[in-house]
Amino acid sequence: LARHAREQARLAAMLGALDFTGLLDDWRTFLTAPRTDCPTAPEAERPIKALADARIWRAAKRVRRGGRSLTSASSSAELHQLRKRCKKLRYLMELFGALYPPAQITPLVEELKGLLEQLGDFQDLAVQAGHLEAWAEELHAAGTAGPRTLMATGALVAILLSRQEAIREGVARDFSAFDQGRRWREYRALFRDGVGG
Repeated sequence: LARHAREQARLAAMLGALDFTGLLDDWRTFLTAPRTDCPTAPEAERPIKALADARIWRAAKRVRRGGRSLTSASSSAELHQLRKRCKKLRYLMELFGALYPPAQITPLVEELKGLLEQLGDFQDLAVQAGHLEAWAEELHAAGTAGPRTLMATGALVAILLSRQEAIREGVARDFSAFDQGRRWREYRALFRDGVGG
């Protein structure tokens, strides 16, 4: 409860800071009266389909490259990086989804959601284990935890890490489906052929 109160106070201070309120004011001004003195964006005249193809294809290649670099020893941070790349790809595919045949793009998005769910569960377990370990260290340093409490906390952390390893296998399986030849050919046909690279 004490930590929650401290973090709540920090958040309130950040949201009330002049930098944040100034940012919101500037954003409101832009939304109500967009500037017209900006130079034309380099992509402004490019057809939206060509732009979508290029962005999605680039994001898919980043996911593939990131996933292929993972091993059974990869850290939680490395898997979290892959998760962020997958989210970007998913959001691009959903944003521009109307430009593609539903029968082709919907299975790709659904498969990506499955991979994201696995990666999200993996990250959640890493965060929970980290919090429990930090909490146990605080209690030990303060002298407020007995051996049983510390042993129970260690057992909980072990359970979370065991679950995490099981999920790691699911991530490997789901990524393999994304990376397989047939599926990757579908990505290539849907997005790369319009890009030419």
